[in-house]
Amino acid sequence: MAAGQDQGTGSGQKYGCGGGRARGGRGPQGTCICSACGHQVPHQAGVPCREVKCPQCGGAMIRND
Repeated sequence: MAAGQDQGTGSGQKYGCGGGRARGGRGPQGTCICSACGHQVPHQAGVPCREVKCPQCGGAMIRND
């Protein structure tokens, strides 16, 4: 092996990163709240709140845990 070359055994991945939730999601619980009128609807698993329109006013929804 030439000087300055290291053949480390690690894979470069750290365990514990990501908070324990797959792909950074927050899990199925929680509610979506309209940023315009405050109307609340239960969060649907697999559907980000930002993709849901408020059923009352059509405003953008945000996540509340």
